[in-house]
Amino acid sequence: MQKIFYEKEIDLLHQLKELVSLTVDESIDYKIEDHGVRAVGSLAIKGEYISQEKRHFLENVELDVYADDQKIIDRQDFHLKVEDFHYDIIDGNLKIKIEVGVYGVEEGENRYIQLDEDPIDEIEKLSRDVETQTINEQVVAEAPEEIHDVEKLQENFHALMDALVKAKPAAAKGQYVKSVSVSSTMGPGAKINPTKVLD
Repeated sequence: MQKIFYEKEIDLLHQLKELVSLTVDESIDYKIEDHGVRAVGSLAIKGEYISQEKRHFLENVELDVYADDQKIIDRQDFHLKVEDFHYDIIDGNLKIKIEVGVYGVEEGENRYIQLDEDPIDEIEKLSRDVETQTINEQVVAEAPEEIHDVEKLQENFHALMDALVKAKPAAAKGQYVKSVSVSSTMGPGAKINPTKVLD
């Protein structure tokens, strides 16, 4: 089993005084593809809270998780399930962390997805972090949300590569980015020639 943690901030206009109830339910369809299985659906975050009066809210988190056959132990057992969730009330709003178990796959590192991060902020943060790392360090960046638009994906990728190049320390000599690999969540990595990307 592998775990994916989704973090989301729910804007309640700073009106939340007391949380009465909170549930997270999954609704997922599974599609058999040529070389794996894709889980597509959503997590429904439903709650009731008190501000001046009792109010309800509903937020959906879209899911699109692909498991390659090489990582699947048992196709019949492959499924996603909400294992647990935790929340904090911050300045009248709600911040929730949802733990989703991915069953029927090989064990791997836990994945963390911040659903509300601004992609530009993420790139700038990554850029600052790279400055403090050693030259041979591996940099791993995750998109803050599922992206299905090819042009948007390319735009984000090029922005990330530009940020990495700008973060190159003055002392670093020679080829700074030696290899690049891109993959979907739990999918196989596709190698990209960095010299072509950075030209």
